[in-house]
Order: sequence, then C-alpha cells, then structure tokens
Amino acid sequence: MQGRSNTLPEFKGYTVDVRLREFRKMILGKTPEFISFDSPQGQTLWAEFQKAKERKVRYTGNNPWLQSFDYFVQDDAGSYYGVYIDHPGAIVGEDGTERRLLLESRFQMDIEQNHNERG
Repeated sequence: MQGRSNTLPEFKGYTVDVRLREFRKMILGKTPEFISFDSPQGQTLWAEFQKAKERKVRYTGNNPWLQSFDYFVQDDAGSYYGVYIDHPGAIVGEDGTERRLLLESRFQMDIEQNHNERG
C-alpha cells in the first residue's frame, strides 16, 4: 500500500502494535515486556497514546453552539470532537474531567474552515 509505513509507532518506550492489541518493550539482556490493551495498565497507556496523537484546535467562527466548547480535538481520521472540561452538569469522561462529542459533518466543515492551532 502506498503512503503507509511498515514501522510501528512508539510511545513511552513501548512499540504499539494495534493489530495484536499490545504494547511491547524489548531491551537487549532483559525479559521482553508485553502489555495487552485489555489490561488495566494497557488501557491507561492506550488512552494516553490516543490523546498524544490528537491535534487540539480552537474555534474562531460565529456559531454560538460551537463556541460553547472549551476546545476541539481532531483524531487520525480527521474527525473533530468537541470537548467540555469540567462542564457543570455534563456527562464526564472516564477521568472525570471532560466530555467529548463527535460532531456532525456540517459542524466538522465549519471547524475546519475556522480554527487556530492551540499551543
């Protein structure tokens, strides 16, 4: 396939194998370490890995509903999620601090046309 790398991504010293659903760390002279995505440690690493790959953007358009989000993240597929941080009365994420909402395509286009990178 053109445009795809044969190199697996690395995160916090682990090789990330999505196909096998595991993190691997192999150091010469040490026992190899394998962490399943389904284990508690694997779930934590997977969540951190996913968050590290996201691109945060800030909306600068005029839509009041979109302005109500604290910021947006864009995943590898290019989809935008609106993020509320510690929003009163919101259904929060597993970490208790944020809620994400996958936006409909019409809002996705609005964000794509009206955003600034957030540092």
